Formats: sequence, C-alpha cells, structure tokens
Amino acid sequence: MRTTAIGLAIATVLSVAGCDRIDVVQPSAVVPVLQFDTPVSGEITARSGINFNDGSRYQLYQISLEDQQRVGITLIGALAGTITVFSDGNVVAHSRTGYESSDAAVAFRAPGRGLYQVAVSADGAGAFGPFRLRAEVLKPHDGTPITNTGRISDLLLDTSQDYTLQVDTARLYAIDLRSDVFDTVLSLTGEGQDVENDDDEDGEGTDSRIHLALQPGRYTLNVSGLSDEDTGAFTLDVQRSEATADAPARDGGTVR
Repeated sequence: MRTTAIGLAIATVLSVAGCDRIDVVQPSAVVPVLQFDTPVSGEITARSGINFNDGSRYQLYQISLEDQQRVGITLIGALAGTITVFSDGNVVAHSRTGYESSDAAVAFRAPGRGLYQVAVSADGAGAFGPFRLRAEVLKPHDGTPITNTGRISDLLLDTSQDYTLQVDTARLYAIDLRSDVFDTVLSLTGEGQDVENDDDEDGEGTDSRIHLALQPGRYTLNVSGLSDEDTGAFTLDVQRSEATADAPARDGGTVR
C-alpha cells in the first residue's frame, strides 16, 4: 500500500503546487523505477492516470537520489508533456518546454537522500503518445577560468552563477550564452566594464551575446535566467577576434 500512499500524496501536491492538477492514483498501480543512464519507454494512453481539472493523463516513476546530487531528467518523443519531481509530497522541480523543441527537461539538486517521484504529465486532455524518459548525473564545472577563449557547459541551479574570464591580450571578444530550456541573461563586470544582455546579436531569440573590446585583466561572467525560476543546461562560449581592440571599423571609425 506504500505505492498508493505515495501517489495520493503526490496527487494532493499537484493540485496546490502551481501545476493545477489533481491526480487519481489507481490502488493497484506499481511505480516503475528510473535509473541513471538507462532510458525507459512509456506511453500516455486512455488507460493512464487522469487529472481531474483538465482531463490530461500522467505516468509515475521513482528514483533513488543522494543528498545534493545534481540530476538532469529529459522527456523526448511524440508526447507533448512535462516533468514534475517530488520528495516527501513536496515539489522539487518542474520542467519547462524547451525553446528550441517540444521536448521537456528538468535539472535540480536533490535536497536530501531518499526516494523521489517523477511524474510525466500530458499537456492537456487530448495529448497522448509514446515517450522516453532519461535521468543522468550532472557534473558541475570545476571552477577553472576561461583563458582568452573557451567553452563551459554547465547547469544553472541557482538564481545566478559566476564564472571567471582571464584576458591576456587586448582584442575584440564575443561571449555567447546559449540554452534550449531557459531564456538567458548574461552580464560581464571587471576592469571598468559593466555590461548586460538578454538577447543575441540580432536582438531576437532567447540566447545572449556580449560583443566588445576587452583589455588584459580578470572579468566575471554572470549567468542567469530571465525568470528567477529558470534552471537547466547551458553553454558559455568565448571567442576572440584577431583584430585589435582599437582596430579601424569599416566606416572609418574605431571598433568599440
């Protein structure tokens, strides 16, 4: 009866935790286990558990986590859906649909050791179809600075995170922050500079770019999302132009 109790607790939380869902758990349901690096296949059908408020369906999984473990879970396939992670009846993380695709992903740091529940919910009463669910342990960036050029792939788990850029040569630099799962905000400070951007060079999209001349020194790159609730994977890429910081521009002026 432990499975039923877990499901009923999750159903109550879903209705009050911002998901606006009330789940009906079948007493005979057996919750499948989700393991790291072992994708599981599932399908939302008319036989799946139903959410009372909108008639959408769900499938429940469980996974064992260690305290402070960094976890990423992705949902791919024909199903248009979301991922919600629970611990002791509390919502730990909720996915947002990717900006570049209809797939869903969630990343979080486990607040304690124990068994967590992962709910895959369809986006509406008419959403059905197969899916694949995959969990992985996410390794944090080791804190090594970017020296002149380089790339960092990391996970945004806090409201914002800082990274160090060490510049040895005065040049024009292009710094790109990209993510498929949240709307990015990038800022640079240090050596008299204080710049922020939440758009790419075209002023559109959800990626961010800072393009400017930098003098030798140490700079701080701050990564955040447009919303304080934004989390997920991103890449921070720094490229350097061979033109000097005071090279003449095409219009006869000076590149700044």
